[in-house]
Amino acid sequence: MLLRLGVVLLLLFSPAPLPLSSCVVEGILVPELKFNQKKFSFSTTFNRSLLAKGNKRIPPVVIKNNRQCQEDSRISCSLASSQDQLIIGIGVQKAGTGSLYGLLKKIDRIKVLNYLKEFHYFDRSLLSVANVTAAQLRENEELRQYYRDQYLLHWGPIQDLPTRQPWIPTEITPSYASQEEVPYLMMELLKDFKDKVKLILMVRNPTKRAYSGFFLQAPPHTRTSMEFDYFIEEELKILDECYSKGLFVNPNTCPPPEVLHTDIKACVKEHGKRGMPWYEYHADHHLYFADTNEEGVKYVYYDGLIRRGIYVDQLQNYLCAGWKPENIMVASLTELKSQPDKFIKRLQTQLIDGPSNPLHIPHAPHQGSRSEGEMSVATKKKLDNFFRPHNEAFIHLLHTHNFIVDIEAIENELL
Repeated sequence: MLLRLGVVLLLLFSPAPLPLSSCVVEGILVPELKFNQKKFSFSTTFNRSLLAKGNKRIPPVVIKNNRQCQEDSRISCSLASSQDQLIIGIGVQKAGTGSLYGLLKKIDRIKVLNYLKEFHYFDRSLLSVANVTAAQLRENEELRQYYRDQYLLHWGPIQDLPTRQPWIPTEITPSYASQEEVPYLMMELLKDFKDKVKLILMVRNPTKRAYSGFFLQAPPHTRTSMEFDYFIEEELKILDECYSKGLFVNPNTCPPPEVLHTDIKACVKEHGKRGMPWYEYHADHHLYFADTNEEGVKYVYYDGLIRRGIYVDQLQNYLCAGWKPENIMVASLTELKSQPDKFIKRLQTQLIDGPSNPLHIPHAPHQGSRSEGEMSVATKKKLDNFFRPHNEAFIHLLHTHNFIVDIEAIENELL
């Protein structure tokens, strides 16, 4: 069983809203968690005085709970902390994570966060808002316990299954794969029951993924394939300078994630054009985790179109953080789309301990594509040539470790 949250039970049955004591660590944002019994919701508020960088606009996080759990004594409910498993989809962006989310919702024992697909707890909440590092969590048990409890509380009390099988808290955030520090933060928070955590990495032909990703965060009809060509040219130049210097994860080394992130950022700043395309990706005004550059333009840290397709580095980084291969499922977009019925059976048999409801899924849940037009032949050739050795290294990594994977399906996707 995962750790029990005695404090939470006190909150649930208290007649008045009670604050959960916050941890105080110099320079770190420490939220205060309150439970509003009248509205049946959890609300997270933040102590702005502890923000490392000052004036960030941080909206409260409100999580709805099952009203029946509070009002009907005949209904038994439980918390995520009392369950035996946890499933986290770690990526990658534009590789079928939306369809994966749709499939997971159909499995009775799996409870995804219905109010949003992408949780972003380990990247935005911990890294961008709280400014927490894995080292700080490792050195401070109180802080680690606090953020772990807060993470699991997001599922709230959920009605127990009629079968009395434990339910499985599940979330998917595609950017977890590409953020250097995320697997280490995950390990520090979840290491007490890491063997019960299953990770899912979805991959796609990286050339196609890059093109689809380019159109993802832009309004329709505002970007063109010519702009994509420009982005790719700039990123290839940066990769040639920074990747060749060994600033990225590779099978022969496990650099500290904080150092790796800082070194990459410095290299990009030296060799990239200001504002494009890495680390100063222009942000919408409502993105509370955005920073402001020297010209006063808001931006979010962004790891590039091409780099998100270097799957071997991302997967190796999770191994470096201590995650076991046998707890990581690697699957392809083509597997999911072409044989959804077979794919969901794999999810049920390979990720879930114990029985779940039998399902027949003739068609995968559809998630619309944002690509517009065709990629130029010249750019496609450049990307295919760039990705080829990384794809081969990724296949080699899958062959040499005991991942949950159909390697032939991955080879068909990437090679």
